[in-house]
Amino acid sequence: MKQMALFFLLFFFSLFFLLQSGCAIRPALQPPQDIPHPSAEAILDQLMARQQTFQDLSAVANIFIDSMGSIYHLKEAFLLKDRSKIRVETLAVFGLPTMYLTSDGDTFSIYYPGQRRYIRGNASRENIFKLVSFDLKVSEIVSLLAGDILLSWGFPTAKLTYIPQTKTYLLELLSTYGERYQQIWLDPITFLPTYSQVYDEFRTLTLRITYSNYKQVDGHLLPFTIEIIMPVKRTEIKIEYEMIKLNKGLSETMFTLAVPQGAEVISLE
Repeated sequence: MKQMALFFLLFFFSLFFLLQSGCAIRPALQPPQDIPHPSAEAILDQLMARQQTFQDLSAVANIFIDSMGSIYHLKEAFLLKDRSKIRVETLAVFGLPTMYLTSDGDTFSIYYPGQRRYIRGNASRENIFKLVSFDLKVSEIVSLLAGDILLSWGFPTAKLTYIPQTKTYLLELLSTYGERYQQIWLDPITFLPTYSQVYDEFRTLTLRITYSNYKQVDGHLLPFTIEIIMPVKRTEIKIEYEMIKLNKGLSETMFTLAVPQGAEVISLE
C-alpha cells in the first residue's frame, strides 16, 4: 500500500510539474519572419508620402446611401486635385447633371439646375456640414474619396501593433491636443489601409471607413470600394468606383463654379 501511495504521489507531482511548465508565460507573438517589422513613424511617413504620389484624380462611381432608413442610389463623377480641390457632378440617367458641387479649397459652391438654386460660401468645416452633413474639411473629403486615411490634424503620438489573430497591423494615432483618436488596420505586406475608426475628443466613434477591392491604376494601388459609416448620424455610404484615372492635368477652372444666369443665389455667410 505504501508503494502504491508513493507511486500516485510521484505521478501527481510529475503531472503538476508538467502543467505548471505548460502554463508558463509565453513571450508576445511577433510578426512572422517573412513579414516586415516597421516602426509606427515609418508607416505614418509612408501613408503621408502616399498622399503626394498623384496630382489629380478623375472617377465615376455608384454611391449607395442609407440615412436614417432612407435609401438612395446616385451616380457621381468626381474630380480631385492637389488634395484640396474637388468637383462632384450627380449624373442623371438622361440629360445634364442634377447637381454640381465645387471647391477650390477657399470657396464652396453647389448648384441645382432643376431648381435654379446656387449656394455658396467659404469652404469652412461649418459650411460643409450645413450643405452635405459631413463634419469634415474639404481636404479630408478629398482624402476619403482618394482612398486615403485622414491625416490633416497631425498626429505626434503613434503606436503600431501586430494583431496575430487577423494577421494585420493596427496603427493608433492621437492628435496633438487629444481632439481626435484614430485606429487604422493595415495590410501586413502592402501597409495599405483596410479599415479605420475615428473618435472625437470624448472618444465617441464618429467615422468608420472600410477600404477594399484594391486595383492597380497607373502604377498605384487604389481601393475601388470605400464604405463610410457615421454612427451618430445613422448614415452609411458605399462608394463603388467604375473608373479611376490619374494625373490627367485637370485645369484649375474645373474647381470653381460661376453663377448661372437667372439662378437664385444663396450665401452662407
